[in-house]
Amino acid sequence: MDKHKPISVRMNGKETLVKPNTNKETTWSTSSHQQAAALDKNFEPEDLIELEKTDRSDKDDDWFEIKSKKKRKIPSVFKLFLFAAISATLVGVTLGFIMLRMFAGIDDNDADQVNAIQTQQKENNGTSNESVDQATIAGNESVTIEGLDSFVIQAGVFSTKEKAEEWRQQYTDAGFPAMIWENNDEFRLFAGIYQSESSAEPLESAMIAENLDPYVRAWQTETMTIEASAEFDAWLDSFSDHWNDSITILTSEKNLSSIQSEWSEWMSNYPESDPQLGADLHVAGQQLVQSIENEDNAQLLQMDLLNLWKQVDNLGE
Repeated sequence: MDKHKPISVRMNGKETLVKPNTNKETTWSTSSHQQAAALDKNFEPEDLIELEKTDRSDKDDDWFEIKSKKKRKIPSVFKLFLFAAISATLVGVTLGFIMLRMFAGIDDNDADQVNAIQTQQKENNGTSNESVDQATIAGNESVTIEGLDSFVIQAGVFSTKEKAEEWRQQYTDAGFPAMIWENNDEFRLFAGIYQSESSAEPLESAMIAENLDPYVRAWQTETMTIEASAEFDAWLDSFSDHWNDSITILTSEKNLSSIQSEWSEWMSNYPESDPQLGADLHVAGQQLVQSIENEDNAQLLQMDLLNLWKQVDNLGE
């Protein structure tokens, strides 16, 4: 080979001609510098990458590729189950808290009611004891008033006193006096009182003849107990005897002249120890005595006896 002939060298995929130098040191030195310069000038990074890729083509992973790790996903079924469990827990805790408050409130209410009842019982006991003490100090005692019964001519039952007064006036205008007896929010109109039903029938028929609508019925009052003095008890005890005798005498004799002295004596024995308790009864007794002295007719005397009966019944109110 001619040492001066250019030499062809292939570098980086390109063919390069290198001229020989007579001076070996200079030639090789110059050649090395030229080659380095040529390499630096003609260097293409893609060629190096291509070469590296070719050399590492047998490997699984690329050196320049970074694979990202995949995150594990929670299955939807587990998410649904977890959501249901949390929801059930929250609902259970909420309901439990509500029930606890309810039962706690009920217990508190029960305790309050028990305390209120106990307090009321203590107050009632105190009031009862106080009433008994006052009655004892005043010399009062429990007095039993026996109920009375008889037959009356009832002219009507009304819900208002005004209506009862209207019908009472109709009976009075027809010549039949009547009185109003208030009982349990009702207003009864009585136009006569007799010992028996048969003895009341003649007056009932006379009223019907005047286009009125009465009827005979039994009437009675209940036995009751009041607080009163012993003197009032004794005075009231004789009343029932005088009253029953007057009903019997009035049915047969049509007047009460024969029993006038008994009623006058009864009135004179009125106890001053209970002036307010029997005040209305005392006034009704005075009216009866005055009617007997005036020799009023039997129907007016019946009204006085009915009024006396009503005032005795009012003592229990």
